[in-house]
Amino acid sequence: MKIFVTDTKGIPDIPGGIERHCQELYPLIVKSGHEVILATRTPYVDQQETHWQGVQLSHIFAPHTKSLQTIVHTFLAILEAKKKHADIVHIHAIGPGLMAPLARLLGMKVVITNHGPDYDRQKWGIFAKQILRLGEYLSGKFANEIIVISSVIAAIIHKRCGRTSNLIYNGVPLPAANSDTSFLAERSITPEKYILAVARFVPEKGLHDLLGRLKTSKVIINW
Repeated sequence: MKIFVTDTKGIPDIPGGIERHCQELYPLIVKSGHEVILATRTPYVDQQETHWQGVQLSHIFAPHTKSLQTIVHTFLAILEAKKKHADIVHIHAIGPGLMAPLARLLGMKVVITNHGPDYDRQKWGIFAKQILRLGEYLSGKFANEIIVISSVIAAIIHKRCGRTSNLIYNGVPLPAANSDTSFLAERSITPEKYILAVARFVPEKGLHDLLGRLKTSKVIINW
């Protein structure tokens, strides 16, 4: 089976949640016997690289303008998927989901991974939030299958689009156990007596709520 993947900036080692998700997932799918072509965005990648761990990299133009980058890139990626005779187009996130009807119109099967209601992020204005909601709705209506990463997202899809989805939690490769506590000792932290929070410094991650609830005067921030 030939799987064409959009929308990610690219792989490997490009910052971003979806980028990390794709970097871990698609080499495994290649090992299972499928062909995977992943569309990258030209501003973020070394365009000399054509493969990574069996995944084919298709470098597709994306404008630097933030407001146009996603929709232009996804549109071009869908056309490239048709050109390469993809069996499945796997679209990540609800913004690019606006292009799900186009992919279906071109005769391809569509899988959407809904990573969450991006319109709840405070960085988006009113117009952008409405576009994201439209993307969520169109992808929910036109995709052949929908993957969600939490039961909360599954409930949103059921309510807004009237259909069920496939709940697949994000996984991580298990690191080797390490009993060395020198890193903690250097910071005067007692093992098993601390809270670790890893997130972007944006309001929707709720780090301010966490800090407000902690009854401690010691907070360590690493950039």
